[in-house]
Amino acid sequence: FPVTITAQSPLSSQSLTSLSHKQKEKIFSEVRHDIKSPLTSLNYIVNAIQPKVHENERMLLNQSLERLNDIISTLNVNKIGEVNSPVTNEIFYSLIHRIVAEKRNELLDRPKIQLNITSALDYGVFCKLNKTEFSRAISNILNNAIEAKDEKKEFHCIEIILSNNDEQIFIDIKDNGVGIAKELIEHIFEDGYSKNKINGSGLGLSIAKKYLDTINASISAQSSIGKSTTLSIVLNRSEAAP
Repeated sequence: FPVTITAQSPLSSQSLTSLSHKQKEKIFSEVRHDIKSPLTSLNYIVNAIQPKVHENERMLLNQSLERLNDIISTLNVNKIGEVNSPVTNEIFYSLIHRIVAEKRNELLDRPKIQLNITSALDYGVFCKLNKTEFSRAISNILNNAIEAKDEKKEFHCIEIILSNNDEQIFIDIKDNGVGIAKELIEHIFEDGYSKNKINGSGLGLSIAKKYLDTINASISAQSSIGKSTTLSIVLNRSEAAP
């Protein structure tokens, strides 16, 4: 039971950055207001159909609604680039699995795009983070990997590889897409930078990196034209919850 909500803005990332604080707040207020009405209707529909859908579909619907509400709550010009939602101590594998499950649901009508998780994480690995912002960051990175599809290849495969040591957690997100030229790699985390994407805004990877910077995590990229691209993230582990 896939539900897809698509929002398109006439503003480019460059025009958005040129607006004044007051202009941005006006736009964000209008977006918050416009989204809340259909979201209220969607909440009503989801609650009405919950008894009729499979447990996994019900879970994905509830998770998607939760994320939409979280995103709306952070859509404030005063919060851009800041971390205002609570930081919680999360079981890392469960969080990643939830994000990937949501993304797989979005791809139900695109069966030739495959998302796979390979985990070598120790049992009970925790990380302190803002769950909403981190989920958005990983979702943006996965979207970027999906958009890198090489139309010459029958299947587009995205591997999410997890591992850890005593102090850190490692995530490699690897796709077998079109690749990125060596001279362009250093620009992919810049605001507004987009290459060979029909609907690209150039904001996804930039937003992801900005959040990861706030939690002292790192992100880097390696790529080979026509073969693959790998984005590697390193985060700090936290102690298990008492």
